[in-house]
Amino acid sequence: MGIIMGSVRTKRICPEIAAYVKRTIENDQSLCSENVELQTIDLRQVALPLYEDDDDLIPAQIKNVDGYTDSRTRSWSRVVSTLDIFIFVTPQYNWGYPAALKNAIDRVYHEWRGKSAIVVSYGGHGGDKCNRQLQEVLQGLKMNVVGGVTMNIPVGVIPLPEGAVTGFNAHNEEILQLVASCVKSAKSRQ
Repeated sequence: MGIIMGSVRTKRICPEIAAYVKRTIENDQSLCSENVELQTIDLRQVALPLYEDDDDLIPAQIKNVDGYTDSRTRSWSRVVSTLDIFIFVTPQYNWGYPAALKNAIDRVYHEWRGKSAIVVSYGGHGGDKCNRQLQEVLQGLKMNVVGGVTMNIPVGVIPLPEGAVTGFNAHNEEILQLVASCVKSAKSRQ
């Protein structure tokens, strides 16, 4: 299971939100018995180049990792290919999701098909618009989108105040139910 951090900004709270999601899953006994392996993926470290029109083929035309000309895209393709479930943790920026996340999604195509997905968004208004937009894009890629969670975070609060993460516990059950649905779906595909 990959937890993708959608923000690449220097000042961001995405790592804290992703760590909260990861801890929530790791602390659940029923998911522990499923041997769920979690991998946090920081798009800032992945550092994909912006998709440009001068690439030889569009991602939908590329059938395997060797078809990508860029080495970072080949590495990204391998990461996406090896995981069955994705949790996209993303802020809402100007009523949408970050360009770096869209770029990471668009760099590959077939690798997403059939994988399960959850969107965890946050923002001053909870990230609902971003969550719905991203779910629609993931459905267009033929991913199995099981749902989303939105979290209200006051605008401009970086870093999060002490104790703020414990306030997210209200979302624990919702996150765990979505993850359990993803695990069940992934097992049925095997």
